[in-house]
Amino acid sequence: RTYSHHSSVGCPYVCDFCAVTTAYRGRWLADPAQSVIDRVRHLRTHHGADGMEFHDNNFFAAETRVRQISEGIEGLGIRWWGEGRIDTMLRWSDATWRAMARSGLSMVFYGAESADQDTLDAMNKGGLKVQDTLELNHLAASHGVIPEFSFVMGNPSDPEGDIDRTLALARRLKDQNPHCEIILYLYSP
Repeated sequence: RTYSHHSSVGCPYVCDFCAVTTAYRGRWLADPAQSVIDRVRHLRTHHGADGMEFHDNNFFAAETRVRQISEGIEGLGIRWWGEGRIDTMLRWSDATWRAMARSGLSMVFYGAESADQDTLDAMNKGGLKVQDTLELNHLAASHGVIPEFSFVMGNPSDPEGDIDRTLALARRLKDQNPHCEIILYLYSP
């Protein structure tokens, strides 16, 4: 029994290509950690929830909040999922990663976007480096969390080369961590 929930709206980042940036202009409004914990506990106790999908634009925007939620739902037997940023979560403490894993975090969706550094820079991905995607893949695997990476292929400066580089990176990610998931989109203006 998997339930969907939004615990926040918006995103504190302003990536140039993202519709969330246009809608929220870098604003992020999140429910307090305790409110999220109370909702998850209610769904578990009263409705038998054993899965949660947090459909926030960026559930993992604030480490302290996520760690509090993780500690508050630990032991409930709930597997859960959310969307986050590679560069943000790479900076998080090992203690937070352990708390998330203990609480049942099973997968995180990440916009890896491209295997081309110039394209990432043009997207204003907050300084994200291609190498960061490889590092996050390893980090998540070490905690038993499945990273789900999305890529936009065929970016206009070099569509064919961009596709080739992205597919090569996807293969490298799968070789490094066979459990990671890859989602491919095609660029369309």
